[in-house]
Amino acid sequence: MGVLQRQSSGPRVELLCVGTELLMGKLNTHGAYFSSLLEEGGLPLARETTVSDDPTEMEWLFRETWKRAQVIVVTGGLGPTFDDLTRDVWAKVCGRKLVLRPEILAVIAERFRRRGTPMPPANRRQAYLIEGARPLANAHGTAPGQLLEVRGKTLVLLPGPGREMKPMVEQHIVPFLLKNYSPGPRRTKIWRLFGMPESAVDQQLRGMLTSKGGLSWGILAQDGVVDVKMTVSGSDVKKVEKTLAEWNVRMLKKFGVVIFGNQGETLESVVGGLLRGADIGCGRILYGRRAGAKNHIGSRKFRVFLGRGGDLRQRGQGEFGWGEKRDVAAFRSGFSGNRHGHGRKSAQKIPNRLRSVDHGHRRPCGWNR
Repeated sequence: MGVLQRQSSGPRVELLCVGTELLMGKLNTHGAYFSSLLEEGGLPLARETTVSDDPTEMEWLFRETWKRAQVIVVTGGLGPTFDDLTRDVWAKVCGRKLVLRPEILAVIAERFRRRGTPMPPANRRQAYLIEGARPLANAHGTAPGQLLEVRGKTLVLLPGPGREMKPMVEQHIVPFLLKNYSPGPRRTKIWRLFGMPESAVDQQLRGMLTSKGGLSWGILAQDGVVDVKMTVSGSDVKKVEKTLAEWNVRMLKKFGVVIFGNQGETLESVVGGLLRGADIGCGRILYGRRAGAKNHIGSRKFRVFLGRGGDLRQRGQGEFGWGEKRDVAAFRSGFSGNRHGHGRKSAQKIPNRLRSVDHGHRRPCGWNR
C-alpha cells in the first residue's frame, strides 16, 4: 500500500501487543479494532508492534516506544501466570513500584468465591498496579486494566482477550483519549475500482494528489480490486464533510465507471444488486475457476459448472430466476460436461454470445436481463 502522507495534529499513538502466541500463528485483530475506533477522532495509530513474552525483548521495545509516543496502548501479559510480565516490565521502564491494591484483591477473591472455588495464590499478582495508575474494572475476567499519566504521556495496560478488553476500551479508554487528545474530526473515504491495474490508477492519481487541507492518501490493490483511500482532518466537521463531498465528485469524474463501490462494498455484492430480478443465462460465470466452484453474489450462493477453454456444453435450456430461493446446482439438469470439456454426445456448444470475451479480467458473463 502506498501512502502520500499520513497527517495527524494529535498525539502519536502506538499499540503494543504482548504474547508469544501471537508470533506463532494466532490471529491478532487488535490493530484493526483500535484503528477503527480511534481514526475518526483524529487519533490514528502510528504503529502496531507485537512482542513475545521475553522480558528482555519487552523492556527494549517498551523503552523505545516510551521515547517517541505520547499514547501507548498495551494488550496482553496481565494474567496470573509466570509469563505474564507486562506489569513488571512497565514498572521498571517507568521507574515506579508495583503497589498492591487491597480493593482489587477483594474483587478478584469475590469472583472466585462466586464460582465456588478458592482463589489460587498466583491471582494475587493481578491486584498489583503501577504506582499512580488508575484501575480499569474488568467485568469479564480477573485482570484489571491500568491507566497511567506521566509527564504528558498516557500508558494504558489492557488484558489480551477481546471479550475482556473491548468493553474496557469502549467504556473508559476511547472517551478518555477523545476528551484529552483528539484534535478534531477525521473522516475517511474509500473508492473501490475494478478493471484498471494499480499502476495505472497510481499514474492517474499523481496529478490530483495533495496533502494540503489536512488530506492524506493511500492506495491498495488486492484480488483485482484497487482501493483508493482519502482521509480528511480538520477542526470543523462541516468543512471536513464538504471536502469529502468535493473530492468524491472529482474522483467520479476522473475514473467514471471504473469505480464500482465504496468502503464495505464488494464486487460480488454490487454485481448481485445489479442482477436482482434478472435471469442468469447458461454459460461460464468466472473464467479459470475449478469445475463446480461455489461463488457468492451478495448473500445468495450459486453453483456453476465450467470447462477449460470455453468448452462447457449445454443440452437444454437452463434458466434461473434470481428471486427463486434455490441453488443453481439445478443447472445440472440442463448442463453436462466435465472440467476438461468432455460432455455427452448429445451436448451442444454454448452459443458464442454466452461466452466470456475477457478472460484476463475474469468478468462475469452469460447474463440475460
